[in-house]
Amino acid sequence: MKKFNWGWGIFITCTLFILFISSLVYRASKEKIEFVTENYYDKELKFQDQINDLENAKALPENIKLSQNEGSLLIAYPSSLDWNSVNGQITFFKPDNSDLDFEVKAKSDENHLQHVNTAKMKHGWWNVKISWTSGATPYYFEQKILVN
Repeated sequence: MKKFNWGWGIFITCTLFILFISSLVYRASKEKIEFVTENYYDKELKFQDQINDLENAKALPENIKLSQNEGSLLIAYPSSLDWNSVNGQITFFKPDNSDLDFEVKAKSDENHLQHVNTAKMKHGWWNVKISWTSGATPYYFEQKILVN
Protein backbone atom coordinates (compact mmCIF):
# COMPACT_ATOMS: atom_id res chain seq x y z
CA MET A 1 0.00 0.00 0.00
CA LYS A 2 1.26 3.43 -0.93
CA LYS A 3 1.87 6.00 1.70
CA PHE A 4 -0.48 9.04 1.64
CA ASN A 5 1.57 12.16 0.91
CA TRP A 6 0.95 15.79 0.04
CA GLY A 7 0.73 15.02 -3.71
CA TRP A 8 -2.30 12.79 -3.20
CA GLY A 9 -3.85 15.45 -0.93
CA ILE A 10 -3.56 18.09 -3.66
CA PHE A 11 -4.99 15.68 -6.24
CA ILE A 12 -8.03 14.80 -4.05
CA THR A 13 -8.62 18.46 -3.13
CA CYS A 14 -8.53 19.58 -6.79
CA THR A 15 -10.82 16.71 -7.85
CA LEU A 16 -13.37 17.58 -5.14
CA PHE A 17 -13.22 21.26 -6.10
CA ILE A 18 -13.82 20.45 -9.78
CA LEU A 19 -16.79 18.21 -8.87
CA PHE A 20 -18.23 20.95 -6.65
CA ILE A 21 -17.92 23.65 -9.35
CA SER A 22 -19.36 21.29 -11.98
CA SER A 23 -22.38 20.59 -9.79
CA LEU A 24 -22.92 24.35 -9.26
CA VAL A 25 -22.75 25.00 -13.01
CA TYR A 26 -25.24 22.18 -13.66
CA ARG A 27 -27.69 23.47 -11.04
CA ALA A 28 -27.37 27.05 -12.31
CA SER A 29 -28.09 25.95 -15.87
CA LYS A 30 -31.35 24.31 -14.71
CA GLU A 31 -32.55 27.45 -12.86
CA LYS A 32 -35.58 29.14 -14.44
CA ILE A 33 -34.85 32.77 -15.32
CA GLU A 34 -37.86 35.08 -15.56
CA PHE A 35 -37.94 38.65 -16.73
CA VAL A 36 -40.35 41.05 -15.09
CA THR A 37 -41.57 41.86 -18.57
CA GLU A 38 -40.61 40.65 -22.02
CA ASN A 39 -40.55 44.15 -23.53
CA TYR A 40 -38.58 45.84 -20.78
CA TYR A 41 -36.93 48.34 -23.15
CA ASP A 42 -40.27 49.61 -24.48
CA LYS A 43 -41.60 49.89 -20.92
CA GLU A 44 -38.50 51.84 -19.88
CA LEU A 45 -39.19 54.41 -22.59
CA LYS A 46 -42.79 54.81 -21.34
CA PHE A 47 -41.78 55.05 -17.68
CA GLN A 48 -42.08 58.86 -17.61
CA ASP A 49 -45.70 58.52 -18.73
CA GLN A 50 -46.30 56.14 -15.81
CA ILE A 51 -44.75 58.66 -13.39
CA ASN A 52 -47.06 61.38 -14.79
CA ASP A 53 -50.08 59.07 -14.41
CA LEU A 54 -49.06 58.34 -10.81
CA GLU A 55 -48.85 62.07 -10.10
CA ASN A 56 -52.35 62.49 -11.60
CA ALA A 57 -53.64 59.81 -9.21
CA LYS A 58 -51.94 61.46 -6.22
CA ALA A 59 -53.56 64.78 -7.13
CA LEU A 60 -57.05 63.30 -6.71
CA PRO A 61 -58.89 64.19 -3.47
CA GLU A 62 -58.94 60.47 -2.61
CA ASN A 63 -57.02 57.54 -4.04
CA ILE A 64 -57.96 53.98 -4.91
CA LYS A 65 -58.48 51.74 -1.90
CA LEU A 66 -57.97 47.97 -1.99
CA SER A 67 -59.58 45.67 0.54
CA GLN A 68 -59.86 41.90 0.68
CA ASN A 69 -62.84 39.81 1.57
CA GLU A 70 -63.06 36.03 1.55
CA GLY A 71 -62.21 35.07 -2.03
CA SER A 72 -62.39 38.54 -3.56
CA LEU A 73 -60.55 41.83 -3.83
CA LEU A 74 -62.62 44.99 -3.60
CA ILE A 75 -61.29 47.97 -5.54
CA ALA A 76 -62.83 51.30 -4.53
CA TYR A 77 -62.24 53.99 -7.16
CA PRO A 78 -62.24 57.66 -6.13
CA SER A 79 -65.79 58.97 -5.90
CA SER A 80 -64.68 62.22 -7.56
CA LEU A 81 -64.42 60.36 -10.88
CA ASP A 82 -67.31 59.67 -13.22
CA TRP A 83 -67.90 55.94 -12.73
CA ASN A 84 -69.07 55.50 -16.33
CA SER A 85 -65.81 56.83 -17.75
CA VAL A 86 -63.45 54.60 -15.73
CA ASN A 87 -61.69 52.38 -18.24
CA GLY A 88 -58.34 50.63 -18.11
CA GLN A 89 -56.35 47.58 -17.12
CA ILE A 90 -55.59 45.86 -13.80
CA THR A 91 -52.46 43.71 -13.80
CA PHE A 92 -51.90 41.09 -11.12
CA PHE A 93 -48.17 40.40 -11.00
CA LYS A 94 -46.79 37.45 -8.98
CA PRO A 95 -43.09 38.25 -8.34
CA ASP A 96 -42.01 34.64 -7.79
CA ASN A 97 -43.85 33.07 -10.75
CA SER A 98 -44.60 35.02 -13.93
CA ASP A 99 -46.76 32.16 -15.25
CA LEU A 100 -49.47 33.21 -12.76
CA ASP A 101 -49.65 36.86 -13.91
CA PHE A 102 -52.98 37.94 -15.37
CA GLU A 103 -54.92 41.03 -16.34
CA VAL A 104 -58.48 42.19 -15.72
CA LYS A 105 -60.35 45.04 -17.35
CA ALA A 106 -60.77 48.00 -15.00
CA LYS A 107 -64.43 48.99 -14.86
CA SER A 108 -66.25 50.74 -12.05
CA ASP A 109 -69.90 50.19 -11.11
CA GLU A 110 -72.27 52.96 -9.99
CA ASN A 111 -70.87 52.69 -6.44
CA HIS A 112 -67.32 53.26 -7.71
CA LEU A 113 -66.45 49.64 -6.84
CA GLN A 114 -65.03 46.64 -8.68
CA HIS A 115 -64.86 43.08 -7.38
CA VAL A 116 -62.07 40.75 -8.54
CA ASN A 117 -62.24 37.05 -7.70
CA THR A 118 -59.12 35.92 -5.79
CA ALA A 119 -60.27 32.41 -4.93
CA LYS A 120 -58.14 30.83 -7.68
CA MET A 121 -55.09 33.00 -7.04
CA LYS A 122 -52.08 31.29 -5.49
CA HIS A 123 -51.37 32.27 -1.90
CA GLY A 124 -48.59 34.82 -1.38
CA TRP A 125 -47.60 38.34 -2.35
CA TRP A 126 -49.02 39.96 -5.48
CA ASN A 127 -48.38 43.36 -7.03
CA VAL A 128 -51.59 44.99 -8.21
CA LYS A 129 -51.00 47.59 -10.91
CA ILE A 130 -54.02 49.62 -12.01
CA SER A 131 -53.72 51.83 -15.06
CA TRP A 132 -56.96 53.61 -15.91
CA THR A 133 -58.40 56.69 -17.53
CA SER A 134 -61.36 58.78 -16.56
CA GLY A 135 -62.36 61.16 -19.27
CA ALA A 136 -59.12 62.01 -21.01
CA THR A 137 -56.90 61.92 -17.91
CA PRO A 138 -54.70 58.83 -17.36
CA TYR A 139 -54.05 57.52 -13.82
CA TYR A 140 -51.83 54.85 -12.30
CA PHE A 141 -51.88 53.07 -8.95
CA GLU A 142 -49.76 50.24 -7.57
CA GLN A 143 -49.96 48.29 -4.32
CA LYS A 144 -48.75 44.97 -2.92
CA ILE A 145 -51.33 42.62 -1.46
CA LEU A 146 -51.07 39.33 0.42
CA VAL A 147 -53.52 36.68 -0.77
CA ASN A 148 -54.26 34.08 1.92
